[in-house]
Amino acid sequence: LLNDDYRVLHLSADAGQYLEHPPATSRTNVLDLVRPELRLKMRTVLHKAFQERRTVQSKPSQVRLNGTTTVVRLVAHPGPEAHDTDALVLVVFETVEEEGAIPEAEEDLEEGEGGGRWKIGFGWS
Repeated sequence: LLNDDYRVLHLSADAGQYLEHPPATSRTNVLDLVRPELRLKMRTVLHKAFQERRTVQSKPSQVRLNGTTTVVRLVAHPGPEAHDTDALVLVVFETVEEEGAIPEAEEDLEEGEGGGRWKIGFGWS
């Protein structure tokens, strides 16, 4: 869960495998923490999700985790708008397992599916 300054407010246990925390630092900006091969896609989906207030997903990317190649897609879901809080976006690292998951495309973003909104407790509405 990120605010509009891209600061990490909440982190699930599974998300940690896609982040690298430099020793002896207190960085909380997700662009400083996300694995280098996902950095540009993260910046792009966050920008679009915050600016357009819609769910945005990246095209799948290959990431090396523990000696194995994993295909992952970033999905950014904007939170409900509230007058007394900062804008928030929930980012999901979605593992893609279908064959041919890395399409050849010039556009790096896909239209988000469903436009679902999350609510308090990180449930989906």
